[in-house]
Amino acid sequence: MSASPEKKIATALEWYAAALISVAIVWLHFHFWASVGGLWRDEVNTVNLSHAGTFGAMTRDSFPVLMPLLLKIWAWASPADWWLRALGMLSGLAIPAAFWAVARSTRRPPLFSLVLFGLNSLLIIYGDSLRAYGLGTALIVLALAAMWWFLKNSTGSRATVFALTAAISLQALYQNAVLVFAICLGGFAVCARRKEFSAAVKIFIAGLAAALSLLPYLANLRALPQATVELRRGFSPATAWQNFSAATNSPFDHFTAIWEILALVVLTFALLSLRRPSGEAKSRTDDLPLFAGTTLLAVSVCFLAFLWCAAVAVRAWYFIPPLALIAICFDLGIGLPEQPRLARVVAMAFLLGTALLAVVQNNLLLRGHFSNADQLAAGLRANARPEDFILVTPWYCGISFGRYFSDATPWNTLPPIADHSTHRYDQVLEKMADTNSLAPVLEKISATLRGGHRVWIVGVLPDEPADRPEPFVLPAPPLPEYGWSDLPYMTSWAERTQFFLNHHAARFGQLALNPGAPANFQENLQLFMAEGWRTNAP
Repeated sequence: MSASPEKKIATALEWYAAALISVAIVWLHFHFWASVGGLWRDEVNTVNLSHAGTFGAMTRDSFPVLMPLLLKIWAWASPADWWLRALGMLSGLAIPAAFWAVARSTRRPPLFSLVLFGLNSLLIIYGDSLRAYGLGTALIVLALAAMWWFLKNSTGSRATVFALTAAISLQALYQNAVLVFAICLGGFAVCARRKEFSAAVKIFIAGLAAALSLLPYLANLRALPQATVELRRGFSPATAWQNFSAATNSPFDHFTAIWEILALVVLTFALLSLRRPSGEAKSRTDDLPLFAGTTLLAVSVCFLAFLWCAAVAVRAWYFIPPLALIAICFDLGIGLPEQPRLARVVAMAFLLGTALLAVVQNNLLLRGHFSNADQLAAGLRANARPEDFILVTPWYCGISFGRYFSDATPWNTLPPIADHSTHRYDQVLEKMADTNSLAPVLEKISATLRGGHRVWIVGVLPDEPADRPEPFVLPAPPLPEYGWSDLPYMTSWAERTQFFLNHHAARFGQLALNPGAPANFQENLQLFMAEGWRTNAP
C-alpha cells in the first residue's frame, strides 16, 4: 500500500531539512578551520609521528597507524598548519557524510544524528583535530552502515564489505574494536529474531577477521600498560560522567537529558518490536528498531567496560565514536517516517529549533584556538636573545612549543628531557625517579641570571605567595594515593622552580598578553620573565 500524499510531503520535507542542516554543518567546519590557529601538543605529536620512516615508529602512540600514514601522504603537498588542518577538517566532515551513508542504506533521514552530533561544537572541535577521532568515528559509522547493508541481504560479498570496513576502522582507533563488537551484537540480535543462523556465522567470521587485523599491533598493545603507567590513574565514574555530560551538553546545559530520553525511547521501541512475531515482518526494515536498540545498549555497555579496563583519566573527546553510533541509532530506532503525524511534527519542531540555536551559538564557540604556543613562540623569537634561557612547563607543552620556536635561544622543559617531539613518558618517569632532576635547570637559570641575561617561562606556574616555605622534594614513585601519576611531580617541579626564582631573581613576574585574543581550548599558556641576580638571597 503506497503512502498518502501528505505523508510523502512530510517525508520529503524531512529529507530536505536534513540536507539543509548538512549545509550548515559544512559551513561550521570551514568556519572553525579558518579560525582555529596553530596545532596543540597532541596534534604536533601526530605530525611528528607521521615523519617517522617505519611502521613501528608511527605506532608509538595510543593510536594505530592510519592517521599518521594519511598525514604523511597529505603533508607532501605542504607542511603548513592550514594545509594540515584541512585534513583534520575533512576527517570531521567525513562523519556527517557517513551519517548519510547510513541514511541511504536504511532509508531514514539522519536528522537526530546531524542535529545532536553534527552540530555539537565540542564534537566539531575535537573531530577536526589532527588526531584519529574524526577519521575513526567516520569509519565506525560506515561499519554500522555496512552491517545493515549485510542484514538486508546476507550474502558473503556483503559480509566481506563489513569485515573490510570494520578492519579499516580498527586501523584508526583501538577502541573501535569494542564498538565493532557492539555492532556485531546488534546484527546477532536481528539474525536470532529471523532465525538466520548462517547470517550470524558470517557476522562472526567478519568480526573475527576485523579483529585479526590488529595482530601487527600486538606488541604495542602488550606494552601499553607499562608505557602509559603515568596515565593509568584508575577509572572514576564521576569524572567519566562529567566528561560525558560535557560532550552532550550542546547547545544547552543539561542537554544530556535529551540523549538519555531518546536512548530510552529507542530501547522501548526495540522491546516493543519483539512482541511482533518474526513472520509478520512486512520488510527487513521492520527489524531496524531491534538492531538500533541492541546496538545502542551494546555500545553503551561495551564502551563503559573499555574505559574501566583502560583505567585512564576520561576526556570528553573519548566519547566521540560511541556518541556518533548512539546518535545514528536514534534515527534508526525512532524512524520518524513511521511515526504518527503529531509525533513527527513535534520532533521536527524540536530538531529544527535546536539546529537553529546551535548554528548561532557555534558561530561564537568555534572562534577559539587550540593553543597559544605559536603566538608565544613568535613573541619570544622577537624578544629573546641567544644568551637568554626559555623554560616550558608542564613538560608536555614543549611538544607544541618546539614546533613553533626555532631560534638560537636555548630552551628546555620542567623536567629537562632529551626529546620534545612526542609524549616521552618514559623519559619523564626517569626524572620522577631522580630526586635531583631539577639541578641542571636551576643551574642554567642561575648562570643565565648571574650573566645579566633573562629567563623566560612559558606555561603555567602555581599561584603561590612569594614568602611561602620552600617546597619539599618528592620521593621516587609510586606515591601514596597517586601511584605512578606525574601530576604531583609536575606541581612540585613548578613550585620549586618558582620558589628559586622568587628568592634569587631581582625581578620576576608574569607578563601581560593580548587581552583580546581568542580563548584557547587546550593550551592557555602564560609568559613569565626573570632577570637580575639577588646576591643577598636567603
